[in-house]
Amino acid sequence: MPTVRSIVAVAAAVVLLALNALTAFADPRDFTFTNGTSSPIKNLFIASSATRSWEEDVLGRDIPLPGEQWNITFGKYDAGNCMYDIKATYADGSPDDIVIGVNLCNYTNIIFTNTQVLGS
Repeated sequence: MPTVRSIVAVAAAVVLLALNALTAFADPRDFTFTNGTSSPIKNLFIASSATRSWEEDVLGRDIPLPGEQWNITFGKYDAGNCMYDIKATYADGSPDDIVIGVNLCNYTNIIFTNTQVLGS
């Protein structure tokens, strides 16, 4: 008959395996977006640099206030397609910020500031 200790050990091993599987299948383009500006962001568009149009707003109805972070995830990895353009529009009418040619496979964090976009 299994002991409580062995059941807990097996359960912990299953959880660790599940977490490793999730990490292994994470899309390399997924990143954390930080609004480092002084304005709320109304819309955030992310489109492949190979396209000529902006995709849908990834924020939906959410409006990140200055300092807030959002996890941006992709549903299906398109191998070899890491270059993306990012456009932010602001709730207060500030001019849009557009960044062209961001290699999302190289960054896990992207910060929009009032003067630049930072990646790490």
